[in-house]
Amino acid sequence: MANTCRILDNAKTDYISEKESVPGPCLPYAVTKHCMASIEGKAVFLLGGYKDDYTFSKVQINYLDTQGYPASVYEWEPIADMKYTRESHSCGVVIDSSPEMSLTNSTYYFLVAFGGLTESGSFVPSNTTESLEMKVQKGNEALILDSDWKIQGALPFKAEGIASVATPDGKSLIAVGGSTREPELTFHRDILRLQCWNGNCTWSQWHEDKWLHQGRASAVAMIINTDCEM
Repeated sequence: MANTCRILDNAKTDYISEKESVPGPCLPYAVTKHCMASIEGKAVFLLGGYKDDYTFSKVQINYLDTQGYPASVYEWEPIADMKYTRESHSCGVVIDSSPEMSLTNSTYYFLVAFGGLTESGSFVPSNTTESLEMKVQKGNEALILDSDWKIQGALPFKAEGIASVATPDGKSLIAVGGSTREPELTFHRDILRLQCWNGNCTWSQWHEDKWLHQGRASAVAMIINTDCEM
């Protein structure tokens, strides 16, 4: 069967590895202003987005095969909808870092969505944060998803276009910048950190003396190992 999604606007993806670049899994629908996250070697998630004056709350999952490639070019599966519709939002995956959870026979993850525009046609961003709990059982490595999203601690300000990146250990999500349109257009300089303990996720300032030199929104953030030799 031909990969017919390749001709649809905003439904195309590419899968890029160190060896090759190939057509990736077709999105289940054409969409913009969405967010994507992944659990390495397990699955890719598509959260929210915008199309034809409508903002989505729905979430889709595409499982990866044992080699880390999409198991199916076509089959995305719906999972629990977010509490809020979201566009121009941010997302990521965080590991529960509480000692109690580390003693269980599973690793607990949280698929997190935060900020963005949560009402169709609105230009006022949100400060809400929500999460979907997931776990990977040790031994059989099966990914088990919760059935409902949970409201978590709010961002300290309302914003859209926040850049996010997970720390190398997966136990923190770093949020960088973002913008607010009211009462006037403001580009944030904040660098925040989200951590999850015993099922509860909260935001804090990453470092009290660390800020962006210039406020940014819809930017790209990444973590670079400064110990490596170039």
